[in-house]
Amino acid sequence: MKHLINIVLLATLLLCFLPNLSLGQNGNGFHSYKIGIYKGEAFNTTSNGNGKAVLEIKTIDTATGRVTARFAASDGLYGDADLTGKIDESGAMKLSGTLSGLAMTVVARVNGSTIKANYRLTGGYAPQDGSFSVTNGNDDAENKTIDNKDAAAPKKTDASQTPSELKVGDRVMASPLYMETSWWKCTVTNVFVIGAPYKNAYGVRCDPREGYPFMTYRVDSDWIRPLKDGSVAPTFDCSFDTPAGTVSRTAGPSAQLFKRVLYEENAAVEKTKIGMVFTMFQMGAPFKNLLTRNGLMNGAAPQNAMIYTMKTQYRICKDFSPEYNSLTVIQEDFVCFKDRNGDWVCGPNSVPKFLEDQSVPKKH
Repeated sequence: MKHLINIVLLATLLLCFLPNLSLGQNGNGFHSYKIGIYKGEAFNTTSNGNGKAVLEIKTIDTATGRVTARFAASDGLYGDADLTGKIDESGAMKLSGTLSGLAMTVVARVNGSTIKANYRLTGGYAPQDGSFSVTNGNDDAENKTIDNKDAAAPKKTDASQTPSELKVGDRVMASPLYMETSWWKCTVTNVFVIGAPYKNAYGVRCDPREGYPFMTYRVDSDWIRPLKDGSVAPTFDCSFDTPAGTVSRTAGPSAQLFKRVLYEENAAVEKTKIGMVFTMFQMGAPFKNLLTRNGLMNGAAPQNAMIYTMKTQYRICKDFSPEYNSLTVIQEDFVCFKDRNGDWVCGPNSVPKFLEDQSVPKKH
């Protein structure tokens, strides 16, 4: 899951304001700003990744400058967030919200039809920073000026496909990015009853796709429709089983002992509950750690210690968040031996190969 956090759209540390830009307000307060959809590019400075960004300015209160917005990223970065905040008459805008369970803060400058921003995401393994620049296309079908009392609404799907009533557990096609070209298979997890004259919104958990894991979004009803192909959400075996047995100095070398050593070494460095299941464990021929002209055959082990080699494939399941467990499948070689204190230890003997890295919805 730490990989997921580096792939996703993210940010942390840069909250500096961009240069002051003239907005051409003409003494009209907030009325010259547009609500609508702004599209452009995003860059994750921490992971050196880039992608597409969409910022929808939904409402601006002309009396206070209060803003509601929605941010989404795709094509290399991913995640979405409902944001709230304020804009002042100089065009300085600060927004905050939650993106994929992480706290997101955006500091932006509005210059006519362009918004440039730095963003920050915190609450994961490490904070990350980034920036984005988006432009309003001045498409009357997508945008309205603030003088229009009605907030901008996303482009509707065909009325025959708009859900009249959905419930938790229903399978749907949804477009969390509010783009006609991006529809994903999802499962309804929440129904948000807004009340007249507004339509309901839905919480959805979208299936893994294109290397992305399960992701949770909130989607307006105009961008969701029933899925009628009979498909079900994929399932993944994320077991918290652990290798049996105990580790002691008197225990003899065995596959079961080394599995338990590897589990305890992993559990000692994690700050959460983990499970470890080996799907392959092939032991090789042991050898004595002899001193050669180039030094010890294994520099980490004592001289003349017996070295035990093994090829493994294993599944690590971690309690990652209230909603998800993380599942990682790894192929890796190890060596095990007794250290200078007489304790059994194991260490890597190859570069680990990550076969799968997945977030797995918890069963409540």
